[in-house]
Amino acid sequence: MKKQIICVVMVIGILFGMNTPTAFAAPSPMTSNQVGVQWATTDAIALSLDFSGGKANASGNIQGKSNVTKIDATFSLKEKGSDGSFTTKHTWPSVSTTDKTLRFSGSTSATSGKTYRLYVTATVTSSSGSEVITYYVEKTY
Repeated sequence: MKKQIICVVMVIGILFGMNTPTAFAAPSPMTSNQVGVQWATTDAIALSLDFSGGKANASGNIQGKSNVTKIDATFSLKEKGSDGSFTTKHTWPSVSTTDKTLRFSGSTSATSGKTYRLYVTATVTSSSGSEVITYYVEKTY
């Protein structure tokens, strides 16, 4: 009798578990350690932030899908303040390409012991429309 009750309870639990709606929401902007991001126009974004000799060395790569016709992007470095908020320390001139891949590299001054975020805001245009993407990586010097 106990086995039958346990089986019934398990079946009910499985049935309720199958009918529970699941929603996934990705915070914006995405950080580099979050997985499962899917964009309509973009296959991948990779950002790198390294430090040496009082400089922040930034690089980025945006890979558009096969129907991408243009990528416009702005890269900026933000510094974390004592209150936890980030303020823009440097913004590089916008970069653009009519290729499916956009590459960026730049450097600016940085202070040891500070935390920084390298942001990219990109408009990726394809034959089916355009999409604005904001993405960042965070690192402490």
